[in-house]
Amino acid sequence: MKLSTITLLALPTLSLAWDLRTDSASFSGRNSSPCRTIKHQRGGYFVWKDDNSRGDGRGGPDRDGRRGCCIFLYDDRTCGGRADKHCRDFAGNADFNFDSFRVEC
Repeated sequence: MKLSTITLLALPTLSLAWDLRTDSASFSGRNSSPCRTIKHQRGGYFVWKDDNSRGDGRGGPDRDGRRGCCIFLYDDRTCGGRADKHCRDFAGNADFNFDSFRVEC
């Protein structure tokens, strides 16, 4: 094995801080995200994954000092309407149509 191969194997795997997936869209990032539009129907399946989540639903730093992220889902295109918040990992069906989201880390 060459030294460069050994070096690459020793590097830690970088993971995304957060990931949102629906049946028709995928978004991910490492930091907060401003308002973004998305079209997702009530009852449609989606997955929210926060790799740095504390798991207590409050966001903020975990015991190791990593900061968790929360997603806010809105029923309008400007992140100003009805909102639903998820700070823990979530996989399930949408309670309402959501047309925009933002992420706070």
